[in-house]
Amino acid sequence: MATLKRRLNEFVDYYNNKRYHESLNNITPADGGLELYKGLKGYFHYYNNELAHQGIGRQIPAKLHKKAA
Repeated sequence: MATLKRRLNEFVDYYNNKRYHESLNNITPADGGLELYKGLKGYFHYYNNELAHQGIGRQIPAKLHKKAA
C-alpha cells in the first residue's frame, strides 16, 4: 500500500510540475497558474462586458444586469 501511495504522489508531482500541457500553451500547471488566471480573468471580462449574447437578444450581460439592479 505504501508503494501505491508513493507512486501516486510521484505521478501527481509529474503531472502538475514537470509535464507540459498543450492546453496551457506548453507550460506546466505549476508554472502557468498566474498566467492562466490572468488570461481567464481577461476573457471573463470580455465575455460579460463586451460580447453580445444571442440568448439574451444580442445584449451585453453586464449592461442588462445593471438595468435590473
